[in-house]
Amino acid sequence: MKKTTLKERINTLRSYHQKIIDLGDEEAYEWWIAVGIPDEPRISDYSYIAQSPSEYEETVRLAEKILDEYGN
Repeated sequence: MKKTTLKERINTLRSYHQKIIDLGDEEAYEWWIAVGIPDEPRISDYSYIAQSPSEYEETVRLAEKILDEYGN
């Protein structure tokens, strides 16, 4: 992955969270909040994940997998 700032990583996570909500699929959302971002996340939740390169990359891969599997 390309080098990004903490703010960019947080924005990416927030964007993925919204995209998964927008899917309108409860199963996809349950998977996301169980393994990725917690339900009703705070900025501190995003920041915590974004600060760890490995956790951030793992969360992004999960979001992409969910969107691929449940997206239209």
